[in-house]
Amino acid sequence: MKFVAVTFLLWGIVAARAEDKLPTGDKSPEGAAGDLIRAYIAKDEKFFHARRATQSCEGLSDPGIAWKAFLKHSSVRSKKPKQKASGAKNDWPVRMVRIEIIVPSRQMKEESELRSFGLRMNYGAIESRVFEVTTETKDGRQFRSRVQALHLGKLGDGGINKMLPTGTWKAQLIVPTSMAAQ
Repeated sequence: MKFVAVTFLLWGIVAARAEDKLPTGDKSPEGAAGDLIRAYIAKDEKFFHARRATQSCEGLSDPGIAWKAFLKHSSVRSKKPKQKASGAKNDWPVRMVRIEIIVPSRQMKEESELRSFGLRMNYGAIESRVFEVTTETKDGRQFRSRVQALHLGKLGDGGINKMLPTGTWKAQLIVPTSMAAQ
């Protein structure tokens, strides 16, 4: 019964945030990427921790450090334009506009295997996808953020080299952004 109540509560929080009609939830990479940005827009630390990708070696103080760094991240929050800004409150995003997948360029086989091993070791992830999420401020300026969604795995009979998918996706910001074309 306790599990059902917690699940319902978490579903209610996610549903309330999905007013933008974009994907939500941890069952899809797009949903994980969108929820991470929604947590930023709402300044919701609990929701942020529920959706962020955590490293396997995190200590007790790392979640707090991650949250503070996330709030300061300029790839989500717009930077003031060179002309006079209309106020600091207008620099904070108020909604998401779109989520687009970024198709990776062709990689050498060795690079792909090395990156895959790093994802398994650092995050327990078996797959990675990168998205560009566009947000908008009150005054209509749009900004892009790169978000990496990670498909979490669990150990199977083959150990770390044969991880099984869990169906759960988590996300993290990966690079700064620029102003979107208007």
